[in-house]
Amino acid sequence: MGIFQPGLLIGFDCNEVLPNSLTGHQTVTLATVTLNVESSSNTVWLTAYATWSASNTSNDVKFSFVRDDGKVICTATDHPASVDTFTTAFTCCDKAPLTGIHTYQLQATGVGPNANTKFTFSTGDFAGAVINT
Repeated sequence: MGIFQPGLLIGFDCNEVLPNSLTGHQTVTLATVTLNVESSSNTVWLTAYATWSASNTSNDVKFSFVRDDGKVICTATDHPASVDTFTTAFTCCDKAPLTGIHTYQLQATGVGPNANTKFTFSTGDFAGAVINT
């Protein structure tokens, strides 16, 4: 029947974004995932969405995926067009992961001229998968 080939998905974790807020240029951690990377040839696929609002339209919010050694894997910046509620989603891959058990964070940082802008995060999800590549 042939040689058994392992599946592509070899690890997975998903956690919700809990309500949180930041003011000005602060950074907050919105959610974390913990993954076991068996081989440096694996790829870690990270994906998240967060629902948020801002107190004004002066500042942007920068979302980052950060590995537990401090390496920023990727970022996405969004701008509030009004003081309504927005949802930002983004995904990227850690193509050079460290082997072993590692934690990845979804972080949000206020960016811009107004130190008084308040960002409020209400809901979302952060998922990570280890892919056999």
